[in-house]
Amino acid sequence: MVTREPLTDALLDDLADDGEFVAEGGFSVDIRQAGTKLQAFRLADPGAWIVLLIEGAIAAGASTIELAFGRGEIDIDIRKLELRASELERFGVWLASAPQDPHSRAHAVHLLALAYQAAQARADGLLVESGARRLRWTAAEQTHDALDPRADTRVLVELGDSEGERELLFERCVYAQIDIFVDGEQIAWGWRRAFGARDSPRACLPCPDPEPLRIDGEIAGLAGFAFERLVGASLLVLIHGVLSERIELDGPLELQRGFVAIVEAPALGRDLGLAKLTRDERFDALLAHVEAARARLHDEHEGSLDLRRAPKRSASGSPSPIFVVVAISLVMFTIALIVLLT
Repeated sequence: MVTREPLTDALLDDLADDGEFVAEGGFSVDIRQAGTKLQAFRLADPGAWIVLLIEGAIAAGASTIELAFGRGEIDIDIRKLELRASELERFGVWLASAPQDPHSRAHAVHLLALAYQAAQARADGLLVESGARRLRWTAAEQTHDALDPRADTRVLVELGDSEGERELLFERCVYAQIDIFVDGEQIAWGWRRAFGARDSPRACLPCPDPEPLRIDGEIAGLAGFAFERLVGASLLVLIHGVLSERIELDGPLELQRGFVAIVEAPALGRDLGLAKLTRDERFDALLAHVEAARARLHDEHEGSLDLRRAPKRSASGSPSPIFVVVAISLVMFTIALIVLLT
């Protein structure tokens, strides 16, 4: 029995006054299908199921993830991830909330199940093979079958247009610390990727190396100054290796000198519907650690930061203005010399 609030009664009665009675009857709700729809609408981007899958795989201890984008399908091979039959059964159960411990096996399985359910809003069919079980899903049915045991996990997604999923992988998995390949191309390079490359022609030198960022005595990320940027300050927050949010830090101009912090923070809350981290006490505590690191690194390296200079070549790789002026002068001199000699 459903209890209606007075406000709901008033609203329904008001709407009924302007309507025309047609018929009366009842209806039923398929809880599993309703759960699938609700999970899909929890994501800010419907294609974000694929990065949730990456998060879950990394949280569960996967060593390598290989994705192949074919015509009408995505074939995903997750190495060193074996799911038990009881864990696969969770994929078909409505998921209310995640387990509290973000480092637990249950939390990893929750993320994988969430990705599986959210993918159903985009896919025509799904296949998961892991351990000794095979799970198939289509809009018409979901089945479980036995198969020869395997130590890895394979996910096959039947999907017409997968360009959005592909773009999300390149955008949000670049800082993961395991090997991730898309069509044979490595896309994950670890935390240091956030600082650019010291040997890049766009590098601003001199620049100190990034340092470990410790939170509660544990290394949670890196903090330092971008090799290819002189201004601004950014915080990159990862959840199980996947970029969750990039935050531009405020502060006085002397602290806006290309500072970058990248932090792995799976315990932070987040709103998947807004693609935002929850601004709460845990977030504030993380931000306080980062701001303390920014102030300390600025004080320690103020001298070298004062010497930082822009690269001699522009960010696009085009010649510097001085080079252009010299080149034009040489051309004009050569033309004038030819005219005098003739």
